[in-house]
Amino acid sequence: MKDDLRYTTTDCFETFPFPAGFETNAVLEAAGREYYEFRAALMQDLWLGLTEIYNLFHAPDDEALARLEALYRKRAATPDWRTAEAVPADRSPLSLYTTPAAALAAVRRLRELHAAMDAAVLTVYGWTDLLPKCTCEFLLDYEDEEDDAAETTGRRKKKPWRYRWPDETRDEVLARLLKLNAERAEEERLAGLAAGAAKPKTKLTAGVKRFRKPKSAGIAPIQPEQLPPVQGDLFE
Repeated sequence: MKDDLRYTTTDCFETFPFPAGFETNAVLEAAGREYYEFRAALMQDLWLGLTEIYNLFHAPDDEALARLEALYRKRAATPDWRTAEAVPADRSPLSLYTTPAAALAAVRRLRELHAAMDAAVLTVYGWTDLLPKCTCEFLLDYEDEEDDAAETTGRRKKKPWRYRWPDETRDEVLARLLKLNAERAEEERLAGLAAGAAKPKTKLTAGVKRFRKPKSAGIAPIQPEQLPPVQGDLFE
């Protein structure tokens, strides 16, 4: 119904060339679990959702700190902010990270755990030669043409910062994934051909004849004298 992108598991997930044995790899399990549990604890203590957490994750430190300071000031100025933000009675936010600086340190730790996951996945793929290149930086996802106009109007939009790999590194990793995907597709095709060639063909045994539909003997036309007598008028 629309012309934007959509995510389909059969096209985007099931066809992805995951590393061999990833379902039972203990290193991947440990890296993913540590990242997940730390992120969950950070969300609980700052009482922020995923979008807000990743806005801090992708923002440069000075911008992230400014956002955290504004958040802490707002909550300090609102005595009942827990009620306003629907915090359950059994939760005690801001007990781990009591200051904006402490919260920023936690966001930095989340980035480190994210890098550890990247390294674990690259290692399982066998692409350890890429590890020195796969270092995240704060880069713009795109150049905003409205920036020039903002300089004259005095209104500046938020920069589309992303904490990610450089473009060259992303392209190299993507090229390797595409190559691996093509190799696995070819392996599956050859395996299918081999299985088809090995499958025995069904043949009719001797003495067994194919079923044939018997010819119709035909239906004799009904003669007038065979019709029952008419009882009364058909039309009154």
